Amino acid sequence: MKIKLEIINNGEVEVKEFSTIRMRGRALKRMLEISDVMEKAEEAGVFTQEHYDLMCEFICEMYGNKFSVDDLLDGMYLEEIYPTFMDLNTEIGNKTMKKMENLIKK
Repeated sequence: MKIKLEIINNGEVEVKEFSTIRMRGRALKRMLEISDVMEKAEEAGVFTQEHYDLMCEFICEMYGNKFSVDDLLDGMYLEEIYPTFMDLNTEIGNKTMKKMENLIKK
C-alpha cells in the first residue's frame, strides 16, 4: 500500500511517496492491540488524543518509520488519516486470512 505525504524541507514542499514494509507477525499483533483499544473507545463514545496518537504511530510503524508522526500529521490531510489506518488494518487482515486459507487447503 502506498501513501503520499507533503514533506516540508527548508520551506519547500516536496511530495514523497511511501510503501508499506513487508510485514512480519508483529504487525498483526500490533494491529489487534490497537483495534481493541479503538473498539473500546468507540463503544464508550470517547476518542482522545491518545487514540489519535496510536493510529498515527501505527501508520508510521507499518511504513518502516520512514517518516515521523509529525511528518504524517503535517503531510497528510486530516480526513485521510483514519482511512489510511483502516486500509492498513484491512491489508493486514487480508494477508493473514489468505495465508490461513492456504494452510487449510493443504
